[in-house]
Amino acid sequence: MNIGLISKRYAKALLESATENGCADRLYQEMRVLERTLKTTPELVKAMRNPTLGLNTKRLLLSSVHHNPSEIYLRFVDLVLKNRRESQLRNIALRFEEFYRASIGENAGVLITAVPAEKDVIDRIHSIFSKVMPGRLELETKVDESIGGGFIFDFDTYRLDASVRSQLNAIKNQLIAENNRRG
Repeated sequence: MNIGLISKRYAKALLESATENGCADRLYQEMRVLERTLKTTPELVKAMRNPTLGLNTKRLLLSSVHHNPSEIYLRFVDLVLKNRRESQLRNIALRFEEFYRASIGENAGVLITAVPAEKDVIDRIHSIFSKVMPGRLELETKVDESIGGGFIFDFDTYRLDASVRSQLNAIKNQLIAENNRRG
């Protein structure tokens, strides 16, 4: 079965259930923590893919991601483990976050800068974004010194790259193309 379809179905059903039970906000926070933990902890991902680990051990590992996990989160974990979809956990969490934000009219973006972004820069991004897209923007900021300066703004499937690194690469490519034309 299509991996994207699996994560979409689980995430959609989970959001519907959480909304009906009035705990979508809390579950959103739990899914964010789960997704980031899976992203940054390769040992946990490896454990989830390990067929020799029992379901109880995997449940304990996934439960320990949170101090006091909600009942719906634990039921979700049980369902995923029962259906042997633990390798899809991060995809499901990402899709859940996406569906949740859409349900409350919120957008997510990532601003990457060479140095920590100042408040006025973040405020300008919010201002520009609000003119283009309806809803609130949840902006994550990251520092990546390798971009040399400027910024990269990722939103949905779009990327606005105004970094020094990309500008230098563009100049380099132009020079190479010009040199190749001259022969």
